[in-house]
Amino acid sequence: MKAKKPAPLLTLVRLYVAVYGRAPDATALAYWRHELTLGTTIATAATILYSRDEARALFPQGFARGAIAVALHLSVLGPAHEFSSESLDSLCKAIADRGAGPAFVEFVTRHGDNEYFTRRVERARRYAEEGGDIAGATAALNEPA
Repeated sequence: MKAKKPAPLLTLVRLYVAVYGRAPDATALAYWRHELTLGTTIATAATILYSRDEARALFPQGFARGAIAVALHLSVLGPAHEFSSESLDSLCKAIADRGAGPAFVEFVTRHGDNEYFTRRVERARRYAEEGGDIAGATAALNEPA
């Protein structure tokens, strides 16, 4: 049985956790909720998130695709997960072929249903919906559920 596809706003929260390693703040969540109602696609949102200064600080221009793939694996699958070179190669190819934003969406969609990531995403969603600000957005992922 195929897993149910998450709602676009939840997918966006998942991307914040995967790309930035933090929860979206309440202002960002409201902004993206509005943009999604106007028809912005998740792929476009992912590309925008990846192109922002915050992502550029984490993944500088010229940053090796392999390093991006490792960072995404760690963010989504967790530090205890052992990943194969085949999985990394596949993600590197997706980044090269489609760009980082769309590759991130595909990876999060395919691998984001694990307990580690789901728990972090739920914390992020709750933090943003309860009015959290950017100052505590990273720590929010590590608080007990």
